[in-house]
Amino acid sequence: MDKPGSFMLYAYALLSTINVWAASKRKWIPFSVSKSFLMLALMGVYSLNSSSVSILVLSALFFAWLGDLLLLTANKRMGQRTRSALYQRSYSFVTGGIAFFICHFCYILTFCQMFESSIVWPYRIIIIVVYLYIGIWFYKSFIQDMSGLNKLIKFGIAAYVFVILLMSYSSIWITTPHNSSSFLPLTGSLFFILSDYLLAIGYKTNSDFRYHPWVMACYLIAQFLIIMGLILLGA
Repeated sequence: MDKPGSFMLYAYALLSTINVWAASKRKWIPFSVSKSFLMLALMGVYSLNSSSVSILVLSALFFAWLGDLLLLTANKRMGQRTRSALYQRSYSFVTGGIAFFICHFCYILTFCQMFESSIVWPYRIIIIVVYLYIGIWFYKSFIQDMSGLNKLIKFGIAAYVFVILLMSYSSIWITTPHNSSSFLPLTGSLFFILSDYLLAIGYKTNSDFRYHPWVMACYLIAQFLIIMGLILLGA
């Protein structure tokens, strides 16, 4: 890595540390400020260290950054109970979810372009069944019984779960036994799933703040592993 690339990597590490610490201490200002720059720093890491910059990867990080900002707006209005505030919070939450949906879709397209898996068909079927089971289990355990959500919102959450599982599934097809770096995006995708799983637990148990630091830590590790894997693979 050259000096600018290393600087952006250190910046991302510092911002991530501040963000997780602020989440654990419920410090809104350092949390919101650090979160606003995290994906921008990771865009810098990717742009300055990748041998060939992909517009799809930059788009994924851009929509992740946009999703972060929209969800920050939703969190900021969490304690407000006026009709306008509730509407704005719902709007920010939905649009933030759409932004992350697009982020995952960009990653899917990236992985499809890099397809070179040596996994034989019987194992592919087994992997598909495993991901389907995870999706069904997540729907029955969390989405189906979520109180306070209408059917349209539940459908949107189910669609998001589908696309994040598809993103993780598609990352398998760039793995090769002779290149350990090819497993970094897959590992990152699993951290992404874990992050959303912890987020769902926090919502269901009405203890969002308790799980928030772990949600952010898993999310930041996920993005970092995916991007570092793509950099090392020359994507």
